[in-house]
Amino acid sequence: MTRLQKDFGISTVRVLLPALLASMLFAIPLAAAGSAMPVWSGAPVLAPLIRQKRFADVEKILERLQHAYETDPNRAESLREAFESFATSDSSLELVLDEWVEKYPRSYAAYLARGIYYTHLGWKARGDGYINETAPAQIENMGRLFHKKALPDLRKSLTLTKKPLITYYYLITIGSAFGWEFQNRQWLAAANMIDPANVLAKRVFLLSLRPQWGGSMEEMIAFVKDSDRYPLSRQDKNQLESDIWRARARQSKLDNNYHMAALNYSRAIGLYDRSAGLFFNRGNVYDHLGEYHKAVDDYTRALSLSPPYMLAYSYRGVALRNLGQYDKALADLTRALELNPDDDMSWANRGFIYDAEKQCVQAVSDYQRAAKLGDAWAQDMLGIHYWKGEGVTKDSEQAFRWWRIAAHNGSADATHNLEVNGQKP
Repeated sequence: MTRLQKDFGISTVRVLLPALLASMLFAIPLAAAGSAMPVWSGAPVLAPLIRQKRFADVEKILERLQHAYETDPNRAESLREAFESFATSDSSLELVLDEWVEKYPRSYAAYLARGIYYTHLGWKARGDGYINETAPAQIENMGRLFHKKALPDLRKSLTLTKKPLITYYYLITIGSAFGWEFQNRQWLAAANMIDPANVLAKRVFLLSLRPQWGGSMEEMIAFVKDSDRYPLSRQDKNQLESDIWRARARQSKLDNNYHMAALNYSRAIGLYDRSAGLFFNRGNVYDHLGEYHKAVDDYTRALSLSPPYMLAYSYRGVALRNLGQYDKALADLTRALELNPDDDMSWANRGFIYDAEKQCVQAVSDYQRAAKLGDAWAQDMLGIHYWKGEGVTKDSEQAFRWWRIAAHNGSADATHNLEVNGQKP
């Protein structure tokens, strides 16, 4: 895990960059499709349209993509990526989505979009740690969002189109969180019935069989062999086999064996070199190993395969920062925020770079954006800046306020900062 450390005289603070946000634990990484259809790059277009409540325009775009998929199944990934636009933490979007559903009560896109939004919030509530690092309250919050919010919308969307493949994709991600293997197999069977050649549902189900989710490598291998009975292309079969090596790489990371993880990701890439996600993940491993030049190369390769890959810009920015290339790092993090203004990690990391350059006013501005999006590390950093009076007027009460918020959100540093100053978390 990439760590950017700086001593602010109160506690050692750090920016932690997880391999993937919790909401993306099962997202199929963006990849250049084997067909002539380009990877969807319209996420920046959909975001402002939905915020402007231009529901009719959003409906037309998504209906066109849905129809394109129903005509040509090779376009499933472009459709999935378009709907991924609604995987955001922006709290103001909830009322907008409610209004969309109210105005278009028979809209597949509206119900699916809101279901994806709540699914993202569920993973966000869970946090980005492994299960043994996750508090019961986080699991409870995830379950509440999944059961009361996401699942009703996703199930409703199943009734509103003849090929709800993207719905089954998200249902399987939720089932994976709860260990619903039987239910997931039913959802997979339904996806295969409407689209026998689909690889999207098969891949997300395969990922649910990973050892860290209660499955095993043997189950994954058996599933890939069983998939031979479906009319998959050679490229799709290679993707499934590549995912097995991806799972081995992830297990190597869990074992802190990053050299083996890099090797396993390379084997996965050898089977399927059109996955931006594989290059992204190997780049993250190189970050762990301190091989930042290699990390930058892999993030760049990921971006060549999927130009709108926001996380690749964000992580490349951090790797460039570690190489001392601050101007390039700021450019990448700014681009990441253009693609997703709700990415708290990019705001926090850009603020960190401004801090390193002694531009405290800009740093505080970015920390405030990240803090409002729920980033505990940025909330702790705001407390530090208020305590020291850097970039803001010195204010101990504001410092305590932000530290308490950060501590409530799981920041050990914020808890420490409160305690050493005689305050209760």
